[in-house]
Amino acid sequence: MLESHARFRAKESLIKSTKVVFIFTAFGTKMGIYSPFVKALHRRGYSAIIYDYPVSIVMDAQLDEWHKFYDDVLADAKSRIDA
Repeated sequence: MLESHARFRAKESLIKSTKVVFIFTAFGTKMGIYSPFVKALHRRGYSAIIYDYPVSIVMDAQLDEWHKFYDDVLADAKSRIDA
């Protein structure tokens, strides 16, 4: 399921597993291109959560925006782990 947040998008691809790989894409790429990689992870017993962020995060290169992005993604990842 694709979720849009203020500073990023996230997509879960879960299987029954306690092992999770967090994938960070770049610049608004299409998350579908990661499907072969996610399928390979599934075959090896891993779930995957893909995070994608907009190009503006890199192009603006403002440290305070990076901190906000980092804090938001970290909070999201922790909430998924704790769920």
